[in-house]
Amino acid sequence: MWLRIQCILLVILFWQGRIIPSEPIIPENQKNKILFIGDSHISEGTVATTVATHFNLDYEVVAWAGASARDFLAQDTLIPKTTYRLCIVSLGTNWSKDIKNYQKLVRQIRKYQKNMVLTTPNQVYYNMDRLQCATLEIGKQLQIPVWDFYRYSKISHIIENKHLMKPDKVHLTKTGYLLQARLLCEFLEEINW
Repeated sequence: MWLRIQCILLVILFWQGRIIPSEPIIPENQKNKILFIGDSHISEGTVATTVATHFNLDYEVVAWAGASARDFLAQDTLIPKTTYRLCIVSLGTNWSKDIKNYQKLVRQIRKYQKNMVLTTPNQVYYNMDRLQCATLEIGKQLQIPVWDFYRYSKISHIIENKHLMKPDKVHLTKTGYLLQARLLCEFLEEINW
């Protein structure tokens, strides 16, 4: 009962403008959840499951094969309006030709997500340098950490490894996704997430 009265008082003070939250408030049911936003390499499931398990958290995925920033922006309901403990925006090759909308999408998501990480895609059969640069730039502008998987995959020649890359030269194998997840976990630990 006392907790309910405290909550009501806080709501009244907030409504009157006496309390102004300095950061998004994470709802109780989202405190132990990671939100993954992306396309086929996230909807495939290995990265989200592995990262969430590593940090002993639940997760939600808003992703599907072929997804682009334009798709998310066209359907406003796809952009979660609740704050999660961490939101990982993991873009892929589908977004590379639509950098302006990608940047707009990141700004939209940032309104609701305090703790965010952006990732760059793995190296594919065509040049993704432009998308890598745009991701690094938007991360810098909005003070969002960026995990540069593109740089790693280019240096380590993942595209040439048939055990890590599928024949389409776009998607990783299960082993490749496990490697990607492990490296993402290491990055999250490095930034003390």
